[in-house]
Amino acid sequence: MAVTRRAVLGDALRTLGTRSTPAGRRTMVTRSQLPFAVLLTVALGTILLTDAAAASVLVAIPWAVVAVVTGVLYLVPWEARAEYTGLATSLVDIAALVVVLVDLDGRVPEVALLQLIPIVVMAYCFGIAGLAASILSTFAVALVPASIRADAALAPLEVVGLLVSAVAISLVAVGVYGAAILLTRAQKRLSDAVVAADDQNTVILTVLEAIDAGTAFVRSDRSLAFTNSAFRELVERSRVDPETLAGTRVFGADRTTPLGPEDQMIAQALRGEYFDSRLHWVGEPGAQHSVLVSARPVVRADGVLLGSAFVSKDVTELTDAIRAREDFLAGVSHELRTPLTSIIGYLEVIQDSVDAGTLGVQRELDIVQRNATQLMMRIGDLLHVADETVTMRARPAEVTRIAEQAVGAIRIRAESAGLELTCALCPSFEATIDQNRFAQVIDNLLTNAVKYTPRGGHVRLVLDNDDERMTLSVADDGIGIAEDEQPRVFERFYRTESVRGGAIGGAGLGLSIVRRIVQGHGGEVGVVSAPGAGSTFTVVLPLSPPPGSPALP
Repeated sequence: MAVTRRAVLGDALRTLGTRSTPAGRRTMVTRSQLPFAVLLTVALGTILLTDAAAASVLVAIPWAVVAVVTGVLYLVPWEARAEYTGLATSLVDIAALVVVLVDLDGRVPEVALLQLIPIVVMAYCFGIAGLAASILSTFAVALVPASIRADAALAPLEVVGLLVSAVAISLVAVGVYGAAILLTRAQKRLSDAVVAADDQNTVILTVLEAIDAGTAFVRSDRSLAFTNSAFRELVERSRVDPETLAGTRVFGADRTTPLGPEDQMIAQALRGEYFDSRLHWVGEPGAQHSVLVSARPVVRADGVLLGSAFVSKDVTELTDAIRAREDFLAGVSHELRTPLTSIIGYLEVIQDSVDAGTLGVQRELDIVQRNATQLMMRIGDLLHVADETVTMRARPAEVTRIAEQAVGAIRIRAESAGLELTCALCPSFEATIDQNRFAQVIDNLLTNAVKYTPRGGHVRLVLDNDDERMTLSVADDGIGIAEDEQPRVFERFYRTESVRGGAIGGAGLGLSIVRRIVQGHGGEVGVVSAPGAGSTFTVVLPLSPPPGSPALP
């Protein structure tokens, strides 16, 4: 039944107010019924005051009916049956108007214009049923009073005029009905769009609250559009001032230098800057949190800055773990180095004191010596990794001779692995470098090349120089490195997938040590490689370290 009624009457009174509440009911009466009652009262009062003979005392009956209906509509809770009550009220108004026009007997035809109010209400609010009722009402208002006049004879032109008037007002009703349909559809589309936008906004906010990364959007006027709980925690720890959006507990990467308002993330982002994974320490001393912050300006298509989007990630546990790892490496390395030094020293004493060959233990002693030496080298690597600073003792040194010694030291190992080792060295020249660390660079690169090149392969070292810099390259035709792994080969403890899946040992420290030494000299190191086609590592160093370099003497 509800579906049928809705199909006939439409969504009655939807545009006139909220009919489900007393306030909505009174709003509807004020907008539709009260104007008709007031105008009818004004019209009848004016007629009686100016020409008392124009109407009889019976005209008070329809006026009283309209007044009573208006009062009842204000007081009685009819909103539950709004479709029927509203349509019936408009028909009562039309009937009252017909009675008034009959009593006036055509002397004041302008009163018929009052029909526009109930007709527009019916056509606008009550669907196809309201349109049909409004069209019938226009003809009733035009023809009924004329047909029962005292001199019932109507001229043909008069009849035509009445019909034209009825048709014209009917067309008005049709236009209003069409406008109501268009408006209802537009409201439906708008309502659906608002609901969809609200749903999408709810989903987005729920997802943002579910992730542990802080997110926020700050408008260009420095007002917060939205934040999630993780970002609000960051703001609370930073002691952010709501007016300036600057925190009083924001520090740089050293954890001690406070950042001024203009150097903090929100101020920088609102200036149109963007950055990725910038490290800040926030919070009270002793309870600071390490936070990585990224920001992007949000710019409209016409170039207007709308604001900035922020993403923050609390990495306190990660930084603490890294620091703990560094402390552990440093502590363990020092603890192991002391007894190992004693072991190596006593091995040398044993070899000098007894004839190991006569005793039949020379081979065993050699194995112990070799493994102890390798273990000492590994401990040295760990010490280099654990040390945050690179200490250089740069002095003028003959570079070509250092390279020759490094190649000679690795040659026996290369030959035993079935590899061809060649080198192309430029004439002797000097550079201001840390001789031992530079030798370590060459040794690490050659060791890697020999380790990852299959038997029958070729390793080549090339050293060249010009007036300002020298270039060292170590090339092999070994297993190679995948393109997506090349940016990470200089990271500490990183080993490529092919190496991890094979039987080649190593700790993943050699190349990271190479990079730190090269950077300490103010130089650069890079790699060009392809799987199965070998690798070429290239080191470029200045002949004299730049000002401020750790390698300066």
